[in-house]
Amino acid sequence: LEAVKQAHSIRELDISENSLGKKGGALLNDCVSSRAVNIRKLWIRSCSIDKRTLAGLGQSVQQNTTLRILDVSGNDLKDAEVGKAWG
Repeated sequence: LEAVKQAHSIRELDISENSLGKKGGALLNDCVSSRAVNIRKLWIRSCSIDKRTLAGLGQSVQQNTTLRILDVSGNDLKDAEVGKAWG
């Protein structure tokens, strides 16, 4: 994900089935919120996303102007958690 922050031409990114952990979640949120990164499609299926990453992702997506498709399926997310993050 560090390389993605510097690769401005990446339009699609699939990091599915990778355990992100706290550091990976923070890097992901930095990438999504960065104006320099132009990702349009992002798949983060089955990545063991935690509540903190989900909340940060919700904020990052609101700042992002290029992301059109976001797939977080396969993560153990509860409706209440998603509602708070994306409210």
